[in-house]
Amino acid sequence: MGIKLEAILLISILVTSLYVMSVKLEKSDDNPSHRHKDLAFSETLFTEVNTTGLMSISYATRGERTDGILFLENFVYSDNDTELIKADKVYQSGKTIYMDGNVYIKRTEGIIFTTQHAYYDRNKDFLEATAPFNATKPPNEIYGLYMHYDGEKRELYASQIRASFYNETKTDRSEGGKRL
Repeated sequence: MGIKLEAILLISILVTSLYVMSVKLEKSDDNPSHRHKDLAFSETLFTEVNTTGLMSISYATRGERTDGILFLENFVYSDNDTELIKADKVYQSGKTIYMDGNVYIKRTEGIIFTTQHAYYDRNKDFLEATAPFNATKPPNEIYGLYMHYDGEKRELYASQIRASFYNETKTDRSEGGKRL
């Protein structure tokens, strides 16, 4: 009887061991778009606060972070310096933010900037429009094909511009660098 019990136990241990070794312990996702997705969300409002109060508010209808790059759709943002930033699609890689489709930026000092494609480097504090743009601070207007704005120096460089500048004493209208 003791020998039969040992044989039964030995066989059941072997069968259990073989079964456990054949089970795949890792779950694999066959869809390559989900392999490195860190985060996904929809209809989300983000608020950034510190000990003194509200720093910024942002909203996106859909977003995901894949391989360290954040993608957002129908993005809206506001902080103390920027009254409103809107764009159809935004993605952030490191400290650079790329905005595509109906980009609208309104600063608190009244500057309004619109384009179809722009990017902002947070480290160097510059905004660059890689598509035709319109920048206004009523009543002044600048239209052009390319723009680079250095936030530290507060300098604007643009190509193929059409501009209207007004001051208290005279009006200066120019187009393509020629005074009209």
